[in-house]
Amino acid sequence: MSENLYLPPSTSVEVSPPLPRHPGQGSPYGGYHEVGVLSKVIAGILAVSVLGDVIYSLIDWTNLRVFSERSFDDESSFYLKVTRLSEWIDNVYLILWLVLAIIWCVWTSRVCKNAWLINSRDGATAIYRGRKSYSPVVSWALHFIPIAQFWIPFQAMAWICDASQKPLGLTMGKLVGAWWSFWIANLGVGVMTIILYSGAETSEELAAFYRVSLVLSPVPILSTVYGGLMVLRLSLIQRLRASDLGLR
Repeated sequence: MSENLYLPPSTSVEVSPPLPRHPGQGSPYGGYHEVGVLSKVIAGILAVSVLGDVIYSLIDWTNLRVFSERSFDDESSFYLKVTRLSEWIDNVYLILWLVLAIIWCVWTSRVCKNAWLINSRDGATAIYRGRKSYSPVVSWALHFIPIAQFWIPFQAMAWICDASQKPLGLTMGKLVGAWWSFWIANLGVGVMTIILYSGAETSEELAAFYRVSLVLSPVPILSTVYGGLMVLRLSLIQRLRASDLGLR
């Protein structure tokens, strides 16, 4: 029978059953991804890197003494040993950083997926300051894009952190900003040392290069330390938040 047009409209509302709450609801990237092992591997590699930076500083100090002497002999057995040690550390560094780059990309992709999941389940309490969200691929791929690598990865990591934490509880504090600041500074130090070393020809110029290198040596160490602390802290926050929300 058709509805009577002369009767007042019905005020009753049909209530649909709520959608089931399950891990991954509201997130396009599935459920929670464990990052504990990856974070520890990254921290371990970065710890070895810090040790390498300290050894590099000792080598620079030794080279400074050698090149400061008027009777410098580049054929001396001592200088050849120092040179071979430096070359060996360079090769180890190259392997470590290649491995680290791969693991860092995988870790970044996973924490980004976790941030989407946590924010979709608990967006009301997440510290979300209106930042633009980033996909897991973009969050790590732009590390390798010129110009964009100086800013976008920081924005992506800042969003990941904001979407993962909540106002009351364990937070990231200033770790992300400190890590990025020292990372950019470390890039500048690297470019500066390459320019200075390539232009050094005399013993006096090489001695000046090693003086500058020693003065700037804390920058890569601080960059590495803050990077490791950020990785461990964010991984811990996501694990705790996922446990609170029943996602793991």
